[in-house]
Amino acid sequence: FKCGPIISGHQDFAPGMWGLFKGDLQVAFAKTTSHSGIAQDPWDNNGISIDGHGANPRGDSGSKVLWVEDKPEYLHLAASAHTAFNSEQQGWNAVEEYYRELMWLKPGADGRQFVVIADRVRFREAGHVAVWHLNTPGPIATRQAGSTLFLHRLLPDGAQSGQHEVRLGTAGAVSGWR
Repeated sequence: FKCGPIISGHQDFAPGMWGLFKGDLQVAFAKTTSHSGIAQDPWDNNGISIDGHGANPRGDSGSKVLWVEDKPEYLHLAASAHTAFNSEQQGWNAVEEYYRELMWLKPGADGRQFVVIADRVRFREAGHVAVWHLNTPGPIATRQAGSTLFLHRLLPDGAQSGQHEVRLGTAGAVSGWR
């Protein structure tokens, strides 16, 4: 889980990006298996995009982790990143509020564990679109290193889900799924 100021062009433009490793990558970053290693946008890093673009690459001083709570039963992280999507220089000022929370419910007696991601996005006016991105090494519900990743969307009602190959490997080879 990563969220903080964007101060360099070599950083990722995906505040709140996250990954999941259990024996192998379950939720990956597109750059992990890409040919170049340069994949900085939210669609490459399990972030959100707003109206088709990622965070402001010219700098963001307000994104920050709000809290980290690590207990024997769970890990809870929260971040605020609305300033990352607004830029007077770029003419972007649509996002009034963007919070991301990650909750890892650690393995219980039965060994099962769960990760919950909650994004709260509020726009200054209607008509904007937020897209949630997830990168995996294989199709959802495919076993990786003895584990199976399942995805269950809770909200918003009417949201659409899709899945396709990501071709960032050498000579356009499949490097993962999104």
